[in-house]
Amino acid sequence: MVEPHFLLSLYSNIHSSDKCFAVQAAVKLLDKGIDPEGCKELIQIPTRD
Repeated sequence: MVEPHFLLSLYSNIHSSDKCFAVQAAVKLLDKGIDPEGCKELIQIPTRD
């Protein structure tokens, strides 16, 4: 089993994940100890304040 943080780090090396809201949301959820699978944060485009 591969850890999600490791997979996200590979993705960030290949794509512009610093601009991908889904990757950013997944990292934040994982940092909080939340499994991001199926979370609405991964599909909702964040609003700008």
